[in-house]
Amino acid sequence: MKLKRIIIFSCLFVILMTASAFPVILSENYKTDINGRYYIDRNIPVYGKSDVSNKKVKCRFYADMPYVPYVDIETFYSYFYAAKMDVTQTGSHKYEFRTEKASAVFDGFTNSLSSDNMSLFCANPKFESGDDSIAIVTSSPFLKLASVSADKCSPKEYSYSKYGIQIKDDGEKVYFPIATLSDMFACPEGQVPFTAGQVVYYNGSKLFYSDGMSWLDTSSTRNRSQEFIPWIADEKRPADMAKFSYSELCFCVENLYGFPLCEHEFSDKIKSDGLDAALREMYPELAEALCSELPEEYLSGVAVLFARCLNDGGHTGVYMRDILETEGGYDLYMDKIQARIRELTPDEYKNLKRNDYKHSTAELCTQAKTEVMSESPYNVVGDTAVISFNDFSVDYAAWKSFYEGNSKLPDEVDTVSLVYKYLKKAAVDKKIKNVVLDLTSNMGGDLEAVNAVLELVTDGEEVRVRDEIGSQNISLKYQFDRNFDGKFDSRDNDISFKGLRFAVLTSNASFSAANALTAYLHDNGIVIIGEPTGGGACGIADKCTADGFAYIISSNLMLSDHNTDDGISPDILLEAESKNGVKDYSGFFDIDNLSRIIEDYYSDKDN
Repeated sequence: MKLKRIIIFSCLFVILMTASAFPVILSENYKTDINGRYYIDRNIPVYGKSDVSNKKVKCRFYADMPYVPYVDIETFYSYFYAAKMDVTQTGSHKYEFRTEKASAVFDGFTNSLSSDNMSLFCANPKFESGDDSIAIVTSSPFLKLASVSADKCSPKEYSYSKYGIQIKDDGEKVYFPIATLSDMFACPEGQVPFTAGQVVYYNGSKLFYSDGMSWLDTSSTRNRSQEFIPWIADEKRPADMAKFSYSELCFCVENLYGFPLCEHEFSDKIKSDGLDAALREMYPELAEALCSELPEEYLSGVAVLFARCLNDGGHTGVYMRDILETEGGYDLYMDKIQARIRELTPDEYKNLKRNDYKHSTAELCTQAKTEVMSESPYNVVGDTAVISFNDFSVDYAAWKSFYEGNSKLPDEVDTVSLVYKYLKKAAVDKKIKNVVLDLTSNMGGDLEAVNAVLELVTDGEEVRVRDEIGSQNISLKYQFDRNFDGKFDSRDNDISFKGLRFAVLTSNASFSAANALTAYLHDNGIVIIGEPTGGGACGIADKCTADGFAYIISSNLMLSDHNTDDGISPDILLEAESKNGVKDYSGFFDIDNLSRIIEDYYSDKDN
């Protein structure tokens, strides 16, 4: 699509209509703000998790960026977070934004936003907080956040001019691009403490929002490609949207990406010089593709950016394949995208396939386990019990039902119920001295389950996270309702598993939440046996490009106060045997040997 000439009359603003997926009204009355900028206010319909909505948000479109919706920050915060933000003009083009928890200052002269605690300012109003930090919300009835403590937070400034993003004020309100506000405030379903909860996206005529990005999956009855990314079928992308989408991506990556230690050289280059400079020096053709107005070039650029440059083995990726391989007819671009991916060097391709490698390892461990142990999650030999679970999951509906009077605990697909059940079984069995938490096939999951298991095993040791936005270490303590009476009191202490000696069994597949639990337990003196874990210490943040691609990135919340993104080295290294070129993990599940290792380790430690 070519954006045709904008004709401005003294009292009429006209944009000529083209066959574009981004519709614009043929003629509308225009206004000018105090700075002489032409703009139009439109009430844009908002769609949440259903297709029907009578709600609208007033958005502002400026003449120089007719396809990029702006909204004043107070309206955005009020609508999407149902909370109050006070906006006060403190001087010429200077404003203070104040929420219930923190404040930030916008300076129109420098086009920047600064705060003494940016994380707390951007936190969801529903999140709990300490004196000067935020905390991971507990959504389950069995877990309570008992305390939060934190180092002093460092001030943070977002300089929007660096990215060519213009924040605009009119003497009363301050208008941000919706995509910029969404990046600043959006997070993955409440798991990450320093950001809020709604991802907001504009498709050219409607706004869509949701907690998390499930609304962009292909299981929906809607044709997601045509609904969310209609411009793919156009001849060209709108020039202003193409430019802005790239600028917004640079802002998000530089300020909100966790920089895991996978592509050291490229990550370091982004940190020192910015994403645009890193791309133009190391991958100049990719930078041009990401800025291209041609849909197929842009799509291949997005695919390669996440496959080559930002891929970290599982926490960063784009939902492109699911979108393009729908019935929308856009799968023709996949050949071009795959051709670009085939250009990767062997090392780059290996990095892209890290996640596949972890899946393969998990499958090998599961296969070896079933050959030497029963299929039950609980296996006992002599004085040692092994509890195996392949993810961290919480059945929130089942727990709610249980606390409302259903006498049955959630099924064993719920990690917390499974671990609690077998810890109690081991604790009453007088033969059992050792409990091994088998994470060899565990590739992560819900942090709520991690916090619950950690509390059960350690009786409430700290969960430590680091918020890179504020260069702040945060310590959290949780309390588990061990007798399930709905109260968090001293009676919970009657159920304790400290009489057991614990160990963690790991493989290279132990990723993300499994890596986090391993790190926390290792810091508490619990022996780690097996292979180094697969890493993944950053939280995960849901995002969306300004023109419609949902993606996830490693957030700048580290799941420990020291970097464990490369994985945790075991105290006792086990090596899988090679049989016909395939790893055999059977030796990892020799419970007699595990028992000897645990006995020797703790005996030496006691001495």
